[in-house]
Amino acid sequence: MEKDWPNAVKIEEQEDESVIMRAKTCSYSGIRQFIMGFGNGVEVLEPEWLRNSIRDNHIRAAQVYSSIESEEKTE
Repeated sequence: MEKDWPNAVKIEEQEDESVIMRAKTCSYSGIRQFIMGFGNGVEVLEPEWLRNSIRDNHIRAAQVYSSIESEEKTE
């Protein structure tokens, strides 16, 4: 990942070309938005509360799109 990250961010490149990113932040909403920007291309490993929050957000989004698809099929 070619970017100048602040000292509070550590990037560990994995053999499978994925990365593990470790970051210290004081902004829950900022890191959450950053993570959500990757869509389904990211997996939060920890902390568990953040992993659950991102998972729940993806579930809600899937439910929204599922209901839209259902409405389109009935029209």
